[in-house]
Amino acid sequence: MLVSYNLLKKYVDLPPEVSPQAVAEKLTMATVEVEQVIELGTELDKVVVGKVKNLAKHSQADKLSLAWVDIGAKEVVKVVCGGTNLKEGMLVALALPGAKIRWHGQGEPLVLEKAKIRGEESFGMICSANEIGLYEMFPHQEFEIMDLSGLKLKVGQPLAQALGLAGIVFDIDNKSLTNRPDLWSHFGIARELSAIYQVPLKGYDFELEPDIVANQSKDLRVEIKERKLCPRYLGCVIENVKIGESPDWLKKELLAMGHSVINNIVDVTNYVMEEVGQPLHAFDLALLGQKLQDARNNKQGTRLIIRRAKKGEKLALLDESELALDDEMLVIADSKKPVALAGIMGGRDSGINERTTAIVLEAANFEAANNRRTAQKLNIRTDSSQRFEKSLDAHLAAVGMRRAIKLIKELMPAAKVSPIVEAGNWQEEKNVIKVSHDFLERRIGRQLEKNKVLGILNRLGFEIDEQGGVYSIIVPGWRATGDVSIAEDIVEEVARIDGYDNLNEKEELVALTAAKYQPEYDLENKVKNYLSVGCGMNEVFNYPWADEKLMERLGLKGEVGIANPPAGELGFLQTSLVPNLIKNIQDNLRFLDNFKIFELARVYTAKMAKWDKKMADSLPYQPKHLAGAVVTGKNEEPFRQVKGILEEMFNKLQITNYKLQINPKSQIPNFINSVRRFELVIGGDVVGWLGEVDYNQLNFKNKKVALFEINWEKIIGLKPAETKYQSLPQHPSIERDIAIEVDWPVKWADIEQFILTPRTRGKDLMIQDVSFLSEYPLENKKSLAFRIVYQADRTLTNGEVEPVEAKIIKLLATKFKAKLRQ
Repeated sequence: MLVSYNLLKKYVDLPPEVSPQAVAEKLTMATVEVEQVIELGTELDKVVVGKVKNLAKHSQADKLSLAWVDIGAKEVVKVVCGGTNLKEGMLVALALPGAKIRWHGQGEPLVLEKAKIRGEESFGMICSANEIGLYEMFPHQEFEIMDLSGLKLKVGQPLAQALGLAGIVFDIDNKSLTNRPDLWSHFGIARELSAIYQVPLKGYDFELEPDIVANQSKDLRVEIKERKLCPRYLGCVIENVKIGESPDWLKKELLAMGHSVINNIVDVTNYVMEEVGQPLHAFDLALLGQKLQDARNNKQGTRLIIRRAKKGEKLALLDESELALDDEMLVIADSKKPVALAGIMGGRDSGINERTTAIVLEAANFEAANNRRTAQKLNIRTDSSQRFEKSLDAHLAAVGMRRAIKLIKELMPAAKVSPIVEAGNWQEEKNVIKVSHDFLERRIGRQLEKNKVLGILNRLGFEIDEQGGVYSIIVPGWRATGDVSIAEDIVEEVARIDGYDNLNEKEELVALTAAKYQPEYDLENKVKNYLSVGCGMNEVFNYPWADEKLMERLGLKGEVGIANPPAGELGFLQTSLVPNLIKNIQDNLRFLDNFKIFELARVYTAKMAKWDKKMADSLPYQPKHLAGAVVTGKNEEPFRQVKGILEEMFNKLQITNYKLQINPKSQIPNFINSVRRFELVIGGDVVGWLGEVDYNQLNFKNKKVALFEINWEKIIGLKPAETKYQSLPQHPSIERDIAIEVDWPVKWADIEQFILTPRTRGKDLMIQDVSFLSEYPLENKKSLAFRIVYQADRTLTNGEVEPVEAKIIKLLATKFKAKLRQ
């Protein structure tokens, strides 16, 4: 942001001995970071005001002239010039050797040297406006010699000084202004200087007329359909305007602040925005949907509607771009169409032009988050949108409107101003903070005089009532939109203006206390280490908000909405970690074939907070979940990998009473395969689920994906099983593999559990363990392979095992219509 030192001095009288560099240093230490102090006019170094004394034709060139120019020296200088409008007695801009000019306004600046042109020496160059960068101040003299004869200038005077272009500009880092919407104006910076240097602040210069009326006047009617997105809108019809160039003083100020010069109305709106911080916009009244006379005849006035855009609605902007809008965006519309993108840019078809004779002047307040989302979505950043997205004070709209009206009337005395029409539900609220003097001294670390505290806060605009050492502080509107809200903010205000270099340097004696042991964090670290190091999984970190479209596609619903979502489709907090893991999978499939990921993070449900009764009325329940995914090729078994990962994890956590169960009424998401889906149960309590993705619902490019999600809060409270010594078997076990044919609906887990039932194992419990090996499709059937481990208190023989195996096969045939594969 470029800040004009000249404009700052209009509002605050700084001590005469203070230099601009010292002011910049003070601002940097107390308020904002001044990156650079720029001296204006240095690009016009060695360019002076000259007066043409004599003219003669060049003997060797028909299109060139010889001019003898007076530059206030003892002798006039001879210059070769090709300007067709050059005449004797004319005041011109003469660039002397050493000056930097752009030849015909093109290319990089060149250093001018004394030269001989067609045999004649030329001591400099008589310039056009675009050759020395002044085409915006002298637009009609862009390609011809600048005629300065109409100005009262002194011959020989440096041109920058003669035109009032010399000055100082502070280049302020925008990042240091992010949380201070009041500092996006010269008046706001001047207020800070008033407090820093303890000098009075001069008030705004504007008229208290015309009156403000509600909703409509005879000339204008304003209707707000989205009051949350536009809490205040002011509009005013101004007739008898004449579009033309701005006066020199206005051009100089705008150019110094980095603005282009357009015309007197647009220049006034830009100047007021820089001066007081309120963005403005002017519509050509004749280009709105209803002519003024027709509007007056129906006694409703020209109609402006602040509404959401319709999906697919088009709007051509002033920069000639054409946008396709959506229903999240706010527009200003007439009775037929959008005429401006609210708070960002006006429309081309209602813009000011040289034929404009009546305008509607707009000063409004738009909601910050929506304004920023719209600007980001459309990739448009303007001076206006930058200010609105910082949460401007709605009171500022009336200040900006009346300041602009005063300037327009000064430039065009014949202008006729209608009453200001106001719409919206904005009401000024007072935010009061109570803080004791003792609290300020303790936080700042030294004694403070009450008068100094009162002086600092008063100059910053705070209203203070002090009783018994306690300050009741009313926060001004321009600091109450998100900047100052608690007692610590008052500490910062006093400390920074008083000077951080005044803080005492002393060592604080602080009692050391041992950190509270929190075993749940040890448990988390143990599991994370196992998953990452032991299983080769990569931990991911996702934002906690959920993509509503993806949630809907997965059959999930958000429960906790976000008041100001980071993007339009991210309106809820996550209730499950799985949707974001699926997005991670989709993103990484572009680079990897096989990978494993996990995340341990909070989810948010509509249940109230359990851990703190004080929070239960305001915070949702935020349990931690553990979720993971294994991605493999289509010929591999990610489900078995997930099952193995969880089994080993529970073994390491000494949790033995877990099991997998099939529950047709489970809450497992529908995109999980109906066959390979299991609830994870510990001690009769469902703590999570695991399963393989149904590829008819989610396609992962010929990849197989298995997922799991566990309510980590239920794991934290579990006590590890007691470790008991168990001697190794004294006798060897026998492993036998069987493969059976079954119908497609039969689940291998049901068979696995059935084999381990007491009925199947028999009285001597010879069957020690069963594990699923593989699954292969057959014609109208499938093949399932299992490994059965037999163990006894003696050395078993095949003759003892075979009858048991035959019994198993017979029971499977009865229960599942299974057939042994040979």
